[in-house]
Amino acid sequence: FPVRRFSADLGALRVAQTRLRHGDLVLMFPEGTRSKAGKLQPALPGAAMVALASRVPIIPVAITGSQVRLRSVFFQWIIGRRPHIRVVFGEPFDLEDLGTDSAETATDRMMRRIAALLPEEMQGLYFYEPRSQGYEQEIAERLAELRTRDVEESVEKRAMRYAEEAKEDGQNG
Repeated sequence: FPVRRFSADLGALRVAQTRLRHGDLVLMFPEGTRSKAGKLQPALPGAAMVALASRVPIIPVAITGSQVRLRSVFFQWIIGRRPHIRVVFGEPFDLEDLGTDSAETATDRMMRRIAALLPEEMQGLYFYEPRSQGYEQEIAERLAELRTRDVEESVEKRAMRYAEEAKEDGQNG
């Protein structure tokens, strides 16, 4: 199903939740875009909100080797140097201990699980083990900085509205 990028696409979040309710699998990319630096970027709350509302297990997936420039990939194929794409699936986990109003905590937990599957240099803000001193503060400051942007504020407000609507749908349906 199509998703409007860089906005809180409530329709797409509802479709994802409906598909999960019907037993389908849904693949979501919490960051909302590809990383130019090859490191995990701060995630948006959409995937966590769907996971919290639907209460289904989450399977973290990490992809490496996909940062090949489009122009050079065709040349590489011609000369036999194909990119080595690696997909790693982690152990399923759930967010049963969190309430539907815990999107930030759920997002952080999901991203740390993904980070644990990546090489250290690709973990970005979600560096997993061992944690450096001041790590929690660094993440909190970076996320706070991102939330001050108008776009992020808009996404957060829409996401909260979606959580409320999802909660009502769950009670009515």
